[in-house]
Amino acid sequence: MFMDGASNAEVRGAGFILTSLEGFKIQFALHFNFLASNNEAEYEALIAGLRMAKAIQIKRLTVLVDSQLVVNQVKGHYEDKDDRMVVYLEIVKRLVNSFDVFEVSRVSQNENEKVDTFSRLSIEALAQLDGSVYIEQLSEPSHQV
Repeated sequence: MFMDGASNAEVRGAGFILTSLEGFKIQFALHFNFLASNNEAEYEALIAGLRMAKAIQIKRLTVLVDSQLVVNQVKGHYEDKDDRMVVYLEIVKRLVNSFDVFEVSRVSQNENEKVDTFSRLSIEALAQLDGSVYIEQLSEPSHQV
């Protein structure tokens, strides 16, 4: 699974692409109707992707992300003292337990370019995507659900 999130004054969103070994893809774009930092947007993408992978009963999952912070927090190399980020990480850890095999690795922004595009689209631009991309608007952060 490739995933990415972005948040700035113009757009707040995330996306992920789940790809099976056979090449089947699920492409998902998220738009946030709430303020989020870039790191929170990254976690929203990761959580949404993990939930989808769990729902379709994937047992072995490799996550590829360009966020050094997310990779190192998920691997337990970095600790975070921000309350919201701690809650995001707890949600991720619970979801990760659903998989027989789970790996997370950092990739360059170039390797993550397609999913990065999903995270940076406005709601109007998302509406123009063809039916091969699922789109969801989140009204509140995952840690408040």
